[in-house]
Amino acid sequence: MLDIFLHNSLTKKKEKFIPLQDNHVKIYACGITTYDISHLGHARSALIGDLLCRLFQRLSFKVLFVKNYTDIDDKIINRANKDKIAWQDLSADMIAHYEDNMNQLFIEQPNISPLASNHIPEMIEMIEELIKQGFAYEVKGDVFFKTSKLKNYGILSGKNTDQLIAGWRVEINQKKTNPLDFSLWKKHKENEPFFESPWGNGRPGWHIECSAMSLKYLGRKFDIHIGGSDLIFPHHENEIAQSESFLAHKHVSYWLHHEMVRVEGQKMSKSTNNFLSVADALSQYDPELIRFYLLSTHYRSIIDFKKDSIKTSVDGLNRLYRALGSEFIAQDVSTKQLLTEFLSALADDLNTPKAISILFNWANQINKLTDEAKKYQLRSALFEAGRSIGIFNSSFKKWFTKSKIHQTQKLSDTEISDYIEKRTRARQDKDWVLSDKIRDLLVAQHITIQDKNGVTTWQRDD
Repeated sequence: MLDIFLHNSLTKKKEKFIPLQDNHVKIYACGITTYDISHLGHARSALIGDLLCRLFQRLSFKVLFVKNYTDIDDKIINRANKDKIAWQDLSADMIAHYEDNMNQLFIEQPNISPLASNHIPEMIEMIEELIKQGFAYEVKGDVFFKTSKLKNYGILSGKNTDQLIAGWRVEINQKKTNPLDFSLWKKHKENEPFFESPWGNGRPGWHIECSAMSLKYLGRKFDIHIGGSDLIFPHHENEIAQSESFLAHKHVSYWLHHEMVRVEGQKMSKSTNNFLSVADALSQYDPELIRFYLLSTHYRSIIDFKKDSIKTSVDGLNRLYRALGSEFIAQDVSTKQLLTEFLSALADDLNTPKAISILFNWANQINKLTDEAKKYQLRSALFEAGRSIGIFNSSFKKWFTKSKIHQTQKLSDTEISDYIEKRTRARQDKDWVLSDKIRDLLVAQHITIQDKNGVTTWQRDD
C-alpha cells in the first residue's frame, strides 16, 4: 500500500498519515452556514473532501466522512427575519440548493450530514461538563469558555493570546472576563429562535456545534479535520480548546486547511460585486470543466478563477479526451504499475497539479505510440486515473459537443509568440505550474514547442 503524506496545520509540516485504526479513516469537515447560496469557495472545500475520500477508498480504506450543516446562527436568523420566513425553511432551501450544486460537480455526498439544530442535547451535555471542570462559566444566561485556563490556546494558529487579541476581530461582550473567551451558549433575544437549557432559553455558539457533532459520529478521537484556512482562527482553534478540555486528550490527528478562491484577482465579496456563486459558474461553464479547473491548483494555494484561465482548462480537457479517443471502451487491462505513479502524486499531500501533469504525459505518449496494445493500456490507465479524480464523466462525442462554447479560436502568430514569452518568464521564475499551463494551451492548439540551449522555438502541426 502507498504511504500517504498530509500537511498538518497543527505541526506546520507534512507528515506520514498513520490511521488510528488500520485501513480505516474518519474525517470531519465543517459544512456551510445555511443563510445564502453556495459560492466557489464552498465548491473547493467540498471538492477537497471528495478527493480525499476518493484517494482513501482507492487505497482500500474504509472511509467515514461527516460534514455538518450549521443551520442555526446569527446570519441565518437575520436573513430569515429580513425575508420574513422561518429559519428552518431558509436552511432547508439553502441545503437543497447546495446539494444540487455539488451533485452537478460530481461531488459525492458525505456518509453523514448532521444538522446542528438536531444536536442541542449533545451540546448542552458538553457545556455542562466544561462548566463542571472549570473550563467555562455562566453569566446571566450566557455561557463562555475560559481561554485563560489553557496554556496552549493558539496552538493551531501559532499565535499567543496577545497576538490574537491584537490581530483578530474577537466577539465583543461585556459579560466576558477575557476578550478571547468565546460563546458556548447564547441567551435568548427577542425575535430569535431558542432551545431550553439549564441556563435558560437560548441557542448554542457556533464552535460547540462542530465539537458535539464530530464527537457523536466519529468518537473521542478521529483522524482528519478539514476546512478552509479562514476557519483556523477562531473556529478550529476554539474547537480544539473545548473538545480537548472536555475529553482531556488530543482528539484530531491531522488538520488540513485549503486556501481561498479569488475571482479575477480579487477576494470574493458581495459588497464589491465580486462574488461568483456555484449556480452562476454552472450557468457559464460545464461542471466537469469547473471541477478540472479547481483541481489544477494545489489545495494549499490560492486559486484565481479567471475567464482567460478557464480557456486553458478547456484545451487541457480537450487534449485528454482526444487521447482517450472516441472508440475507447473500458476493459479489464492491467494498469497497476502505471497507476502507482499517478496515485503516488495524489498521496503526496493531494498534489493534483502533479497528478494532472502525469495525465498529460500519458496523453503525449498515446499520441506517439504505434503499438495498439501499449496504446490501449495507457488509455485504460488514463481513463481509470481520470475517473478516480472525477473527470471523464462524458462520452467523447458529448464532451466535445458541450465544450464547443468554451473552445478558443485559432491563435495568431503574434499571440503564440506572446505565450512563448510568458512561458519563458515563468520558467525563469520557476513557476512550473504556469509554464505547464501555457505549454498545454499551445499543444491543444496543435503547436509543437521545443526548448534547446535556452531558446524556445515553435511550429504548427496543422
